[in-house]
Order: sequence, then structure tokens, then C-alpha cells
Amino acid sequence: MAGGLPPPPTRAANGDFAWTAWYNALYALLSTSGSVSWTLINKAGSSIADLANKNHGLLTSILGTGATHVSAAEGLRITACITTQTKAGVPTTSDIPAGNWAIYKDTSGGTIKLYANDGGTIKSVALV
Repeated sequence: MAGGLPPPPTRAANGDFAWTAWYNALYALLSTSGSVSWTLINKAGSSIADLANKNHGLLTSILGTGATHVSAAEGLRITACITTQTKAGVPTTSDIPAGNWAIYKDTSGGTIKLYANDGGTIKSVALV
């Protein structure tokens, strides 16, 4: 089995010797101590070599616009969302841009809620 596990014998009938031999080869491969050698895995049709390139810059198109994948404006929105904001009363759409959320403590009512701006409508849930 120097070349790895051959493909299963799809033209052989169930219980045929070819299937028994293949199952025995599979068992021998999987029950060896250590791990299965990467060279024994058939990578035909895949681009597994691409994984060797861990260029962080390749993520810029999907993770924001800045050099660190977050622009200054995006960073402010993230910071505003992670920290608890305080305000007397309920936040408005000018406090939370559409599509964003934030945690606010209402200093006049003493409640802490998670608020979300859902397309211009502020929705909330109380945090206990």
C-alpha cells in the first residue's frame, strides 16, 4: 500500500473479495499509530496548495476596508458597540446607525438594554 488507499471497487458486488480487501486496506491505514500521512490523501481536483499561502492581505476584500481590515470609522462603530453607552432615555437612530447595535444604560430609568437599529426602527431587549 505504498501509494495509499486505492479507490473503492465500485464494480464489484457487495461481499466480493475486492470489497473485503479494500475494507482491510482501509482498516490498516486508519488503525496505524500516529496519523495518516498527508501524501497518502488523494487531493485530485482540489487546490490544497493554496492553503500554504497565509497572506493576511488576501482577506481585505471580505473583512473591511482598512489596512488592518477595519477602517477608522468601522473601528469607532465596533468600539461603540462593544462598550456600554450611557444616556438619559432611549437611544435614537442618530445614536445607533441603521444595521448596527449597542448596549445602553438608561441613567434615568436604571435599565440596561441591547438596542438594534433595524432599518430605522430601534428595537431592544432588556439585559438582566
